[in-house]
Amino acid sequence: MAKIPELGLNIPFCCCFDLRTGGLVVGYIDLIYTAMLLLSANIVDDLSFGLFLLNALLLGVYGSWVYGVHTESTRFMIPAVVLGVIYYGLCLVVLALIPIFGIAYGAHFYQLYLPEIYELHLPQIYQLIPNFEKQLADLGAALVYIVFIFWGLATAFQWLFTAVKYSLYKRMVEANQSNADSSVNVQYIGA
Repeated sequence: MAKIPELGLNIPFCCCFDLRTGGLVVGYIDLIYTAMLLLSANIVDDLSFGLFLLNALLLGVYGSWVYGVHTESTRFMIPAVVLGVIYYGLCLVVLALIPIFGIAYGAHFYQLYLPEIYELHLPQIYQLIPNFEKQLADLGAALVYIVFIFWGLATAFQWLFTAVKYSLYKRMVEANQSNADSSVNVQYIGA
């Protein structure tokens, strides 16, 4: 059997649990979250229908993961591991792009929303606050940092979930290989 690539995601345990229990916890969290997204779906156009189908597919992938962990069948775990690695990579790309596009957006935040604020016909708001336009631009920049921090936390959790899935999958494959090798040796010796 081919050697599993080393992705730097190998961890020995998950949050005070052994790896198998941590893998089940991660799987059930994924299942519950995806089921909540499916149940709260409001299909009004093609995009929302596409997201509904994507969440239905994800529900199947995460259900396959949980089933694979329970039955110790690694072939049911592969889709979740592959999806986790791809999703983690996308999280890193978005995390890198947030400051680049966010700063450009934050610098023009006041230009985008200032006309809407002026249309509210509340002159006392922007007349009472000194340097209102600069304050609004600073708010835009602050929002970029807040989004960056929250996306960074989401990426960290995605790394943890992916590392648990990858580590458990790798450990189960290696255990299956060693069991297969030992059974071959026993059959050979006994023959």
